[in-house]
Amino acid sequence: MKIITKITFIMLLAVTIPTHARIRVATPADTVMAARMVNELRQVPVNGPIGPRVAAAAVMLTDIAGGQPLDNDSTGTAIIGFERTDGLGMVNMAMALAKAAGSPLGRWQDYGEALVDVSRRRGEDTGFASKMIYGADWVTDNVYRGNVTDLTERYSGSNVFKTKSLDKISFNRADYPALADSATYDALRMVEMGYRTHKIPHLKKETINKKDILNDLRDGDIIMMLSSDPRFDIYDIGIVHLQADGPHIIHVSPSAGKVVEEADVLPRWFKKENQYFYGYRWLRPE
Repeated sequence: MKIITKITFIMLLAVTIPTHARIRVATPADTVMAARMVNELRQVPVNGPIGPRVAAAAVMLTDIAGGQPLDNDSTGTAIIGFERTDGLGMVNMAMALAKAAGSPLGRWQDYGEALVDVSRRRGEDTGFASKMIYGADWVTDNVYRGNVTDLTERYSGSNVFKTKSLDKISFNRADYPALADSATYDALRMVEMGYRTHKIPHLKKETINKKDILNDLRDGDIIMMLSSDPRFDIYDIGIVHLQADGPHIIHVSPSAGKVVEEADVLPRWFKKENQYFYGYRWLRPE
């Protein structure tokens, strides 16, 4: 990581945050790290959407190892920890850090509260089944609660979509330790029932080269590339960072095995990766 030595050990510690929800901490050093990043982000000016702070947070998160999220365990509740993450987990971290930077005190507890808000359905952590893993679930919930704006249909029109039934998590039950509990599994299946024959809007890959889209991209925008897997919808997801030569993407790179900012500008990177996804969603943190 950029601002503190990477933590290589884990011990789970439960703490109480102001909303009386409970969130775990991977290590005491992770609370120090969270507070430090939140307070550094308070120096990033915002005027309206919090995108500049989201982009700055994503830069801070570069070099975190990619891998199974820490909360993919038998407990399944949220964890403050920076040892490793997956793509959506990185986006949740960056958004939560940016949101916490707008709190009056900028404490690590504010980060924990914001992490639950963006990563758990309705902002309530009731265990693994409340964690949003499907992209459609994450977008629907966070749009409804005002955390993001979905720009996809504004540029694609209302007739560009693919219909899927999202059930990969339950289909691969053994990969998620929390699903060994039958009540948790049943709750997850109820969530998936809501995404049967779900219409997922998308922008076509080649539109990333269009001048109006490139001109309208903002720091901190979220690009969700959509998988061809009929049971799942995220191939990759990242955060836009505007540089002098154009927009770049910060994401968990499978080849690098960690969070990186791609050296290529977004259209060029899309061209290299486009065989792996069929389209993308465009979201803006609020």
